[in-house]
Amino acid sequence: MAAEVDKAWRRTVGSRGREAALVDAATERTWSFEEVESAVAQAVDDLSASGIEAGEVLVLAEPNGLVWLSTFLAAQRLGVVVLPLELQLGAERIRKSARSAGARLLRMAEWEAIGGERRFPPGSCLIKATSGSTGDPKLYVFKDEEMLADGRQVMAGMGLMPEDRNYAVIPFGHSYGLGNLVFPLILEGLCIVCGKGYFPQEMLEDLVRHEISVFPAVPPLVRALSRSDVLPGLRLKQVISAGGRLDSRVRDTFMERFKVPVRNFYGSSETGGIAFNRRLPQPGDPVSVGEPLPGVCIELDVQGGVSVSSAAVYTEGNPLRQGEYGKVEVADIGHWNDNGELELTGRRKGQVKIAGRRISLAEIEAAVRQMNGVDDCWIHAFPDRGDELAIACVVAGEAPVERLRANMRESLPVWVRPKKCVVVPFLPLNARGKTCRQQMLALLGLEN
Repeated sequence: MAAEVDKAWRRTVGSRGREAALVDAATERTWSFEEVESAVAQAVDDLSASGIEAGEVLVLAEPNGLVWLSTFLAAQRLGVVVLPLELQLGAERIRKSARSAGARLLRMAEWEAIGGERRFPPGSCLIKATSGSTGDPKLYVFKDEEMLADGRQVMAGMGLMPEDRNYAVIPFGHSYGLGNLVFPLILEGLCIVCGKGYFPQEMLEDLVRHEISVFPAVPPLVRALSRSDVLPGLRLKQVISAGGRLDSRVRDTFMERFKVPVRNFYGSSETGGIAFNRRLPQPGDPVSVGEPLPGVCIELDVQGGVSVSSAAVYTEGNPLRQGEYGKVEVADIGHWNDNGELELTGRRKGQVKIAGRRISLAEIEAAVRQMNGVDDCWIHAFPDRGDELAIACVVAGEAPVERLRANMRESLPVWVRPKKCVVVPFLPLNARGKTCRQQMLALLGLEN
């Protein structure tokens, strides 16, 4: 059974008792650790009545809140393996994924039998699913000690303290949410405040009213807040940005306006947290993801490919090892800057060959982002096409298309200039806060 997670939770309940564990900002309802534990006991009864056994799979598709948290903790108590999926996937896709994973049970508004019989070894705790944006989602099985290690490494690297209050708008079940929200609560009792929504004014009101000290965010949320008015009474200690590239201009604008540091965080589904920008960024600094978290080893190959090993990396079915730990070659490439921080420069598969020339899409994106009126951009290549869509881009910002084309003529060689350019106010995102490939292709007038 995945007993270590349950043991950690029981220790925290014993030490924090009637203190606030979970807050729903929309309803103003607060649950103490003891009250959350009562909900866990009820969920244990529900799971036991379903007939699910240790090692079998429960798919958890619930919004952030008491039901998600109590169901997850109840599963840990019974040794049931949890596969969290996000509601934005839609009911049909969630059920399909549950069947593909061999799940016995689904929790989505109510209990639903799936009937799968897949069973994992003792100590298995959780299955993380990738977004599947470039193909079928991949499933990675984590042991309880690996998830606890991720929580500890994140807390140590970010300097999180038991008295901190975490603001939750990212999903609990996302790898980012698990390491930065759920496991700090389980390990040390960091209270989680579930946000009302994604509108800047709502978020700012929540941050002030509930005395939030730590905000795990994604770049679009930082960008939206950077354009908002400051509310008095803000007690934020730091904003964490992960899940995509944060433009240095957005970072600097936010920090100037709110007097709160924005620090980049880097992680992946397979590894949990990898690196964190502990050094306070200065205006104009290049964007880096910082130094490795405590206990994390980052290696770069001769092409800059990033490999990661730590106690938090999955080992079940992992063909790579770094001593007793799992090791993963992640999709990114990068280099160490003069401050000893990792700067990501692209993806291992981010190069294409068009008309005999090898082209880096990341380099094109970086050049376009530096143009006036551009907040962000997404470049896609169709190397098999010889028409105007060989290279295409979607730009977020206010720059007119003709001005963009003029800037591209001045700064980009002809063979890397996007032939089609669409300008939108902001890039569409998926439920994980990443650019949504399907919507991007639709903006370009293409099928996925």
